[in-house]
Amino acid sequence: MPGSYEDVKTLLRGFLQPGADRAAMTNKLRPAKAEYDAVFEPELANKLEALRTPEWNAGIAFIPLSGDDGGFTMDRSTTDELKGPGGLWGYKQVADKLKPGLTVYEVTFIGFGSSESKTVDGLVHVNGNWRLFPKPWQALK
Repeated sequence: MPGSYEDVKTLLRGFLQPGADRAAMTNKLRPAKAEYDAVFEPELANKLEALRTPEWNAGIAFIPLSGDDGGFTMDRSTTDELKGPGGLWGYKQVADKLKPGLTVYEVTFIGFGSSESKTVDGLVHVNGNWRLFPKPWQALK
């Protein structure tokens, strides 16, 4: 089912396939203006798009692009969980600026290209697609 926990796992498993073009796969997660607007309140949507557009244009690797021995773990929070006492990580800093009814996924790639792990936050299924909104709280500065 599109947007489900299993759906995101399938998406992420693609990054682990031998020969996967991780840069191209990451670029497919790039949000458009309408998707920023569908996830965040207008002020943050505009600031975040302005912050991230140059990074997307420069090919910043929001997801690890090398390594072949990795795996991943996931966690998720709904908009309501983020606004309450529970919820994930830094996204709580922007909980009041999220649109209702969303689920945000945090992924930790383990041993992916190194002995360290890399956490990627902000996978959201919006407007029928998976999109990546990394560290939106940085746009509040």
